Amino acid sequence: MGKAVLIIDDDINDRMLIKRSVQSRNNNDIEFIELKTAKEALETINNRNDIDYIFLDYMLPDMDGISVLKSTYDKQRDLGPAPIIMMTGQGSEAIAIDAIRYGAQDYIMKNNMSRDTLNIAIAKAKEVFELKKANHETKQILLHSQKMDAIGNLTGGVAHDFNNLLTVILGNIHDVNMQCEKEEINREDLLNRIKNIENTTERGANLVRKLMLFARQKSLEPVPLNPNQMIEEIESLLRRTLERSIDITLNLDGNIKTISVDASQLEHALINISLNARDAMPDGGKLDISTQNIQLSKEEAIELDLPPGEYIRIDIADTGTGINENVMENIFDPFVTTKEIGKGTGLGLSVVYGFIKESKGAIKFKSKKDHGTVFSLYFPTKEIDKNKNMHNDIEVDFIDQNFKGTDTILLVEDEEEIKFVASTMLKEMGYKVIEASTGDEALEIFQKYKDEIDILFTDITMPGELNGVQLAARIESIKPEIELLFTTGYIDASVPDIKHIENYPMLYKPYRINHLKLKLKEIRDKKVSKH
Repeated sequence: MGKAVLIIDDDINDRMLIKRSVQSRNNNDIEFIELKTAKEALETINNRNDIDYIFLDYMLPDMDGISVLKSTYDKQRDLGPAPIIMMTGQGSEAIAIDAIRYGAQDYIMKNNMSRDTLNIAIAKAKEVFELKKANHETKQILLHSQKMDAIGNLTGGVAHDFNNLLTVILGNIHDVNMQCEKEEINREDLLNRIKNIENTTERGANLVRKLMLFARQKSLEPVPLNPNQMIEEIESLLRRTLERSIDITLNLDGNIKTISVDASQLEHALINISLNARDAMPDGGKLDISTQNIQLSKEEAIELDLPPGEYIRIDIADTGTGINENVMENIFDPFVTTKEIGKGTGLGLSVVYGFIKESKGAIKFKSKKDHGTVFSLYFPTKEIDKNKNMHNDIEVDFIDQNFKGTDTILLVEDEEEIKFVASTMLKEMGYKVIEASTGDEALEIFQKYKDEIDILFTDITMPGELNGVQLAARIESIKPEIELLFTTGYIDASVPDIKHIENYPMLYKPYRINHLKLKLKEIRDKKVSKH
């Protein structure tokens, strides 16, 4: 099979010299692709995956060669699309360094180009490219092996946690059954048991939520919050969790501004970094958590890859052993851990980093051997309407318990137990409910009662030809004014048309009646504001 050689140079004499040099090394058929501009080159590279060598001139009519390299460089593999030799008539150490940094394997001066120097460059480029490629593949195999070990550790931990939760639930259900068989029921004890079941179920739901965030199957749910309040709430947890030999101090800015983040993920980030600090202080030490309002200058913003503006910064500082230099560069990569084998999965800081980036923030750290580590978390501030409630789990409990609905809801859910619970909740709020188990059944019902139905409340993943998103689209095309509310246990990116629900209200399972009330109240308020 012949080779494909791409020559990007607007000088015909240089192209001829390169062609003769390549032909002298190969007896096979060679396809030469000769191009004069960077635009043509990028189009060709993007459309072909069979190129064996690339010769790239630094000075092109429409773009310099370094810009071409940057456009085709795969940072993860530390490689370009093929072995690349950069040629230039301008000798510059800076250009040579940038060329090698962005994927070229060799760099030669045009005034030194000959058949011999080109043949040496070709051999060198091929060898370096193959070595880098093999090194990347070896790393991927190692990473996969580490990932499997980490998933094994994670699975064992999750099974342990879930079994503990189920033990609590089953034990309390047994006690409830025993109470109900007695002639005299201890109402206070019964309510306590039910509350224990409710709290344990929520802990299980939170565990699932974190796992889904690990797997990136659940989106973040940002709410306005005061970071000082969050830190003060977890302080008592940290004091119970960390050894008594670790002294915890808080230095919180009394005028700290509000931020908009996923509350449970911020809690997870603070606890994760604090537990890492504990592990770095086996003989005790100090853990300091501080907050402050800051104004990022243009230079600071560039360093953090953030737009300039107002931010809050949370610093978590310890006096521990510091981070090993050999893992500093990759500390936020998945499955990178500083802990002993079997004691850490390397998922923690990777998830923290992902959460902060998705929250339009940044994270950085400073560490020195035997002098401790400081992690700094940056989040943009958010102006809050003081007349508007913050919609988090705390405020959900204070929704008007007298809230009543009068609309007719088409409830679509294939799980009979969930449908029964949801229908009971809706009827308790005053809604009229029409039930369906599949998208196809729901569409048939809607066509019959479309004038009566005001709201479609549908699960997303269901059996049959229509999922919840497709059902909503069909129904909305028939009755554009209908209100939509989706529910799901997780967002599956493979569900057809899933991207179309981004602007509609979503209720994540498991949910309580107050969560459902909140969503329906938002729908009613939106409806009233339209009129």
